[in-house]
Amino acid sequence: MRIATAVFVLLILAGVGFFSTLPMLGKHQTIPVEVPDCASASECREIGNELFGQSAFPEAIAAYSKSLAFEWNAEVNERLGIALYKIGEMEGAAERFKTGISYAASIGDDEMVIRYQKFLKEVEK
Repeated sequence: MRIATAVFVLLILAGVGFFSTLPMLGKHQTIPVEVPDCASASECREIGNELFGQSAFPEAIAAYSKSLAFEWNAEVNERLGIALYKIGEMEGAAERFKTGISYAASIGDDEMVIRYQKFLKEVEK
């Protein structure tokens, strides 16, 4: 575990966007994002929280990643776990929408298919 943590810290400090490649819907997609300007770890986290609340997930993850470059300790490990949980939650929502689309198509409810496709596009952003 400590080796994985050390490698992760080195990747962040080296400027590698670990979270800019997210596993979305079973395949890796590179998401070009602008890393927000912030002067401290807490400021980056606040920006990340605001962006996450606005469903700007790639930008929020970039802000969280930048905050990790400022400080690293046990509290940051806990926050990283929460961030990874949120990423998984987002992927789960996308999978549920895909299941909903196939179910709605199988019963012939075109209106529901359109509604699920709209929500899926929002989650995939």
